[in-house]
Amino acid sequence: MPAGRPWGVTVVASNGTRVGNWTTSNATFTTALPKGSYRYTATAPTGWSKAGPEKAGFKVRGAAVAVPVPFRIAAGFVAVVLEETGLAPGTVWTVSLNWSGSWATGFPETTPPDLNATESSNRTSIAFSVVKGALYLYSVALVGGYGGPSAETGYLAVTHGSRTSFLTTFFGPLYTLGFSGVGVGATSNWTVVVHGTVLPAEGPGTVSTSLFAYLTYHYRVVPPRGYRASPRSGKVLLDQPETVVIVFASD
Repeated sequence: MPAGRPWGVTVVASNGTRVGNWTTSNATFTTALPKGSYRYTATAPTGWSKAGPEKAGFKVRGAAVAVPVPFRIAAGFVAVVLEETGLAPGTVWTVSLNWSGSWATGFPETTPPDLNATESSNRTSIAFSVVKGALYLYSVALVGGYGGPSAETGYLAVTHGSRTSFLTTFFGPLYTLGFSGVGVGATSNWTVVVHGTVLPAEGPGTVSTSLFAYLTYHYRVVPPRGYRASPRSGKVLLDQPETVVIVFASD
């Protein structure tokens, strides 16, 4: 089950006394129990159910005990998995799915609002459990410093299979490429052309643009009348934010 979805357990002692009822959105939670035998029942969010028997047992003998609580896609639901490429490892990205109607005959006209979901992850995939036969509007949030995603928003028809997947690509990261002019008059106009983008400037100072990282960009400088520029042109491998100093001298 994806991280961040709420789930819970109710623990009962062997004599039938309810010990506690806990809910968490984390993958694990910890509590202290005295020695003895216990049974638990698990509750799952919409679209998921506990795998295996409804009730399960465990024993506490004085040492730490790890009790697995497995979940699976509930009957009538299907897994939708969104995968990304292009983000640096560990980068958090976010996807929202919102019910938009039905494309399958016999599907109910209304859907509980908790079937709309937003998930975030620092892994390359995000999984949802959604109703079979439904039509969803998906939205992939922008990630700071990156271009894209290639599939920012659209509609997804959930088939009657067991799994539906699609891919979105982020471009980047974006780094800043700047050009700093020195030695030029305060009211003199100069220009840099880089990757087809014209960057106009006036007087000393810096102009910049954001470009995809790890690519090589060619640039040329158009100096003000009566000045020459050094360098007049060149190329930059943008493997980090970079500023090129342009020195102007009067002819």
